[in-house]
Amino acid sequence: MIKDLNEKFAFFGVSFENCSVKNVYVNEVLTRALEEKSKCKYLLQNHIKEYGNQKLTLENLQAQETTDMKRENDRKLQDLRSQIDRSKVEQD
Repeated sequence: MIKDLNEKFAFFGVSFENCSVKNVYVNEVLTRALEEKSKCKYLLQNHIKEYGNQKLTLENLQAQETTDMKRENDRKLQDLRSQIDRSKVEQD
């Protein structure tokens, strides 16, 4: 900011070494726009979190269902193997 001031006032022989900004007034439209942007950003972050939580829940449910199906299939396979073994014994 000081660089810009020095460039603008160099023609008049003025140079700035230090500056401070006080009492900045923002018009109502800009204020509302900034508030709306912040609100949208907050809502987006919440939606992203909710989406992540829902995705994780669905992945966990799918993993549980897959595990249950595998367990059930293993049990059925073992039953079939047992039946085959019994049939072999009965044939002998």
